[in-house]
Amino acid sequence: MQKPLRLIDRYLSWLSFNHRVLQEAADPRIPLLERLRFLAIFSSNLDEFFRVRVASVRALHDTNLLELIRSEVVRQQREFGKYYLEEILPELRAHGIAFVNDSELDDKQIAFAREFWKRVLRRRIEPIFIETDGPVPFLYNRQLYLVVVLEGREPANRRYAIIEIPTAHEPRFVELPGRSGERCYVFLDDIVRLCLPELFPGLRVVGAYSVKLSRDAELHIDDEFSGDLLEKKFQEAVKKAKESPDTGKPIRDIDLD
Repeated sequence: MQKPLRLIDRYLSWLSFNHRVLQEAADPRIPLLERLRFLAIFSSNLDEFFRVRVASVRALHDTNLLELIRSEVVRQQREFGKYYLEEILPELRAHGIAFVNDSELDDKQIAFAREFWKRVLRRRIEPIFIETDGPVPFLYNRQLYLVVVLEGREPANRRYAIIEIPTAHEPRFVELPGRSGERCYVFLDDIVRLCLPELFPGLRVVGAYSVKLSRDAELHIDDEFSGDLLEKKFQEAVKKAKESPDTGKPIRDIDLD
């Protein structure tokens, strides 16, 4: 009797393919900068996967598949962190290239970062408070933000703010004054994180977390601040239907969820 054919879900298969890209970053035989490049390719692929493929799964309301995808992505992200933190960064440091965060800066580097903040970044930073009874701030697609947790005089009086990191205007990495023969670099958001107390006088910064939003790539809106989103999505669906007249699917049956 012929054994039944075992099929692998195409979304999980795609994640397996991207995992192979990640494994290239773990191979010590590959030049160090190439390994770093494989990490970047893995991340870029995963971002597109969520914007295009996961968006389609969410439209189908397939919660079981979404959970399988989430579990596999979490596993791969832990693997990514292991390669990046425990292998790539130490090897870069051994070659005289150090990536440091805001808590690792020496006095000279702190002075440089604060001057860079005053001279370059401050004029581009405008925090937005998130109010529980107010509108949710609009977040741009693929834009990096800091979500800031704040406390007043009473710890129970917590407030939240969001800050757009100006990566469209400034480099993602900033070179700091070197030390002990090293070339030192810091993330742009770490400089902002260092200088947060200046933005919120009278409040204590409890935490600051870097986040990035990935929107559904199937929905293209020219002006995302005006008009009816449902109407714009309907118009986009009609346009697609006109471009593919052989689908045989009546316009009234187009899924707008």
